[in-house]
Amino acid sequence: ALLMLEIGRLAQVNNSLGPEAGDAMLREAAERIRAAAPLSSCLGRLRGPRFMLVFERLETREADAVCQHIMGRLAGQPIVFRDQAIPVEGHAGLA
Repeated sequence: ALLMLEIGRLAQVNNSLGPEAGDAMLREAAERIRAAAPLSSCLGRLRGPRFMLVFERLETREADAVCQHIMGRLAGQPIVFRDQAIPVEGHAGLA
């Protein structure tokens, strides 16, 4: 299965808090995705706010549950950058 994720608000964060905040947001998002994903999966950043996660041998139902878990971990808490909480949003597509 293949999961495509897009982190929301990256341009807004870059414009309002600077590119360092956007970079911190992407690093934290990647860490959260990696921590929530199965060990056998492969994570990559495509460009900008887009990530791709490849799962080995997951049935559609299992992949959907993993996707829901990842999205919950991703948006569960804001990212803190220089004492400012940045809410994390994301969109995902599963194939």
